[in-house]
Amino acid sequence: NPVTQIKREAIDNVEMNLWSADWADGIEMYDMGYKLINTIDDFDVENKTVLVRIDINSPVDPSSGIILDDTRLKLHAKTIKELSNKGAKVVLLAHQSRPGKKDFTDLSQHANALSDLLNLRVKYIDSIFSKAAKEAIKQLKPHEILLLENVRKLFIEEASYLVK
Repeated sequence: NPVTQIKREAIDNVEMNLWSADWADGIEMYDMGYKLINTIDDFDVENKTVLVRIDINSPVDPSSGIILDDTRLKLHAKTIKELSNKGAKVVLLAHQSRPGKKDFTDLSQHANALSDLLNLRVKYIDSIFSKAAKEAIKQLKPHEILLLENVRKLFIEEASYLVK
């Protein structure tokens, strides 16, 4: 089961890292008296905006755009739902394929699939940094979930692979 790193920026601009793993439920890891892994339970996320970078890259039918396998979506569902249940305003950041590939698409289908899996509405906006995206994030209420556009549509995300 993959570990989902969640970077949360609170309203007061304090950043902290959270780690969530289904296999770590109830386990606290320490080294020399210091806790090694923080979990969602270690933080008060109520009424906080939580940015979650998830890996939901999924096989997509190139002609219809329909997701063929929702395994990766299912792997993140527990963490997303837990944050929502704890009153967080959840903002999801993800990608689907790469520009030029047949399965490169926006994330609207992913939002619909997540809504079905979570039995909660997952809002979708076809942008990341626009005024509309910023406003959608500001307007989120506790327990709401917003999926931003495919980050691979940003030149900077794709350019990082050109440097390597």
